[in-house]
Amino acid sequence: MKRILYITVFLLSLSLLANFYFIFQDQPTPPAPAVINGNSAVKNDTRNIGLPLGYTLDRFQVEKISTTTCARHEDCRTPFEYLVQSRCPFTSLCLNSRCSVVCPGQDMDQ
Repeated sequence: MKRILYITVFLLSLSLLANFYFIFQDQPTPPAPAVINGNSAVKNDTRNIGLPLGYTLDRFQVEKISTTTCARHEDCRTPFEYLVQSRCPFTSLCLNSRCSVVCPGQDMDQ
């Protein structure tokens, strides 16, 4: 009886590992982040978007373009997996009617 249980657990574990392997193999390689001049790409007001001292939206780097449509920056939410990263104070902007996660540029005047 124990032997059947061990074999069942082993086969289930093997099946789960195989599923994860194939799921992650099908993911396309994300393109390199594009650098966009914030002045031309950001059409609506960014003054109400809070950023840490020393960062600006005059220039930024796009990390992810979502399929979520938007009309204003307030329509976009920054995904949690970007909020917890320490390499950049990520925020979301409405660019070309799509929510986009961006990394603000550092303000050279500071």
